[in-house]
Amino acid sequence: MKIKLALAQFNTKLGDITTNLERHLENIQAAKQKGVDLVIFPELSLTGYVLQDLVVNCALQPHQDDPVFNVLLQASEGIDLMVGFVHEDRRHRFYIASAYLSEGKTLHIHNKAYLPMACLTRAASSPGVIPSALSTPVSDGLGC
Repeated sequence: MKIKLALAQFNTKLGDITTNLERHLENIQAAKQKGVDLVIFPELSLTGYVLQDLVVNCALQPHQDDPVFNVLLQASEGIDLMVGFVHEDRRHRFYIASAYLSEGKTLHIHNKAYLPMACLTRAASSPGVIPSALSTPVSDGLGC
């Protein structure tokens, strides 16, 4: 099975989720026009990288009730997406994370296991677990 990938790269605005979301949507639209199956965005693409004290204000929950993810889930109709963000779980722990979105659903969330020293403050971040694989509409056994 062939998969047409797009790797999206752009300069994020630190802590400006609205602007970064607009850039995601521009990249997604361009990829759809080119018949891409999966768009992969960089780590922390929705928030910017060295967040420090902005972590709490930038954290997202990847489901339809979150206004940012609601837009991305709608955009995932007809194209798969992997986006980077700060994930806040139910226990209010924060992770550097990627979410795999497809056909309006969050199929998988991966919380980064090996944290860099400078990215999130240690007090405001938690390590994830070991990598796993998932089956997606565009591939069987995509590693995360």
